[in-house]
Amino acid sequence: MTKILILGANHASTMNSLKIGFDEVGIKCKALSFDKYRSEYNNYDKIECLYPEEDKNSGRIKKALQWRYLYFVGIFLYIKRLMWANVVIYYSHPSYNILRKKRKHFSWELLMIKVFVKKRYVWFTGSDIRDPEVELSINPYFKYAWGNKNYEYKNWESSKNSFRVQRLFSRNKFKAIVWDQYPFLNPLLFGSYLTIPHASVSTITLEKGINVVKNIVHAPTAPCAKGSEFIFAAIEKLKQHRSDFNFTLLHKMTNSAYQKSIEEADILIDQLIWGAYGVATQQALQSGKVVVCYLLENRIKTIYGESCPVINANIDNLFLVLDNLLDMEDFNEIKNKGKKYYREMHSPSSVVKKLLNEINN
Repeated sequence: MTKILILGANHASTMNSLKIGFDEVGIKCKALSFDKYRSEYNNYDKIECLYPEEDKNSGRIKKALQWRYLYFVGIFLYIKRLMWANVVIYYSHPSYNILRKKRKHFSWELLMIKVFVKKRYVWFTGSDIRDPEVELSINPYFKYAWGNKNYEYKNWESSKNSFRVQRLFSRNKFKAIVWDQYPFLNPLLFGSYLTIPHASVSTITLEKGINVVKNIVHAPTAPCAKGSEFIFAAIEKLKQHRSDFNFTLLHKMTNSAYQKSIEEADILIDQLIWGAYGVATQQALQSGKVVVCYLLENRIKTIYGESCPVINANIDNLFLVLDNLLDMEDFNEIKNKGKKYYREMHSPSSVVKKLLNEINN
């Protein structure tokens, strides 16, 4: 009997969504997050969290005792879960650890997985293995983020770090899973890999009619990485040209409030830098929204497919793309394409079925 254990970091609720998918198809699954600081944008409903949410009012001594207690509890729980599972899926890089010996080239967590579990997979999601040198060579717009001193991932992303993280998992005989991060995989470390879409799910459903004034939203969760300054510039130019739209920033809100705002929107502008779409796009497609995002043509051809309903825009043409969209009377055709694409590509059950097909072969 297949027993899945999902470990690591719940970036953009990916662990939580995958757990939902396994539950939907009736596969035994447990998920354990090492996240010490939980983003309010993420959903942890289906996940065991090793660490409690941070209490900002706790004193230093109380915090120290609490972390020491959880250190021992965490080791026990980690081993218990590993002894239960026969398949491990590990999200992100191994800096999210419970054994606090920080070594750049060794991980007790990964070694323990290797000892207890035969089938081991690492799911790389983005900045954990993004190589700026590779990105700059394939993406003409990445330079606008990488050249900015405020780029949110500048202290992490590097060719050296990408290789180091991949080597840690390769040495412990993990098989790699990627979606649109395949350009960054090192063929010397992972000669073969699985290409599986990310799972995502929005838990709020609202019916929205056609409005004369259309609502455009953007979530600047990482302003440099998403190219928010260029989005703001295009919106300001659009405001000088027409007044039949509203623009709202989705910032510093809970996961449920964020999802409700998406449901009430018409157009989501995701990002203009990375050449790939993320979970925000997936949830918006599920809700039948028009999504504007910068996508690399090669990713469309090899990963997303020609049926991908995301409106491809970039820094240079965003104003014209939005201007044309606002001229449309309704978005029913785009909405229906988006919902179908989401169901077939990113709904938790469809992702899990693709994954199980690979795991069981």
